[in-house]
Amino acid sequence: MIEGSILDIIRETTSVLEANLREFTTFYNGKFLSVPEYPRDAWYEAIVNAICHRSYHARNTPVFVRMFDDKLVVENPGSFMPSVTPDNLFHKPRNPFLMFILREYGEVRCISEGTARIFREMKDAKLPKPEFQGNDNSVTVTFKNEIANRTNSLDSEAYKVLGEAISFSLDDDETKIFNYVIEHEKINVSDALRILSTSIWHTAKGKLTRLVDRNILDFHSTKQRDPHAFYALKRSDD
Repeated sequence: MIEGSILDIIRETTSVLEANLREFTTFYNGKFLSVPEYPRDAWYEAIVNAICHRSYHARNTPVFVRMFDDKLVVENPGSFMPSVTPDNLFHKPRNPFLMFILREYGEVRCISEGTARIFREMKDAKLPKPEFQGNDNSVTVTFKNEIANRTNSLDSEAYKVLGEAISFSLDDDETKIFNYVIEHEKINVSDALRILSTSIWHTAKGKLTRLVDRNILDFHSTKQRDPHAFYALKRSDD
């Protein structure tokens, strides 16, 4: 739970999201580029909008920001203002005085253009159109990250571990495996079957074995047929 003044809430929420949202490294036009999970201006605008347009009559109901593997959801108490729907989303602030104050502090850039910026940023990032929904009690905006497609791009943390030369040499399945290891610290054949495009146990094991042969992963097992065997990042002291 993040508490404090409105400015404190915006800034601390921003800090938490920046620390937890992922970045992906993709190869484009001969260079490795870092791509954020969601464009910052889009989710930042959604947070500011949620605080500006929330119902302050619902004092005990907070703004929720929920992070999932495939989406980010921002929800604020209070329905859409009269005549506003998910299909038109024209500017009709619930708390205009608060919006003007936040503009003076630099948290609101240009009144009446926030929602348009959200759609534009997501489109420019080649991500799905954000989804706005509302009922009598709340309004939500959902950002989707297309994680199923982006698993072919290295998580930026994985890229830092591997370095450019090895990163460039990984195929799509090897990239998915390494991203999984960076996130979960280890992987077994059953895990690999869930994330790869194969349902054949020996094929998945073969892909893991090749990463061991290339000194990218280590195989950990205490016996020949070990149900607890797993693969982990190659230790630097090996």
